[in-house]
Amino acid sequence: MLEFFFKNPNTSDTVEGVARWRLLGQTVRQTLEETRQAMEILVKKGFLRVTPVAGSDDLFSLNEDHRDPAQAFLRGQRDKKDGSSDT
Repeated sequence: MLEFFFKNPNTSDTVEGVARWRLLGQTVRQTLEETRQAMEILVKKGFLRVTPVAGSDDLFSLNEDHRDPAQAFLRGQRDKKDGSSDT
């Protein structure tokens, strides 16, 4: 919490305001990590390609060579979510 006041030395805030700032930061970090892990899985499955960019984050794109298997994978994920899987 002290970090909040160092990053914003001219601010005053309520307990709720500071809590929202902390929760937002925590949520963003957690979401980034979950997204990173999911994208790594999609790259390993061959559904996404990674293009390294010097001095920046990697770029991800659909691997057109695996479009059909990727679509089948998506259908399977939707079926699991809907509970309408054939298995």
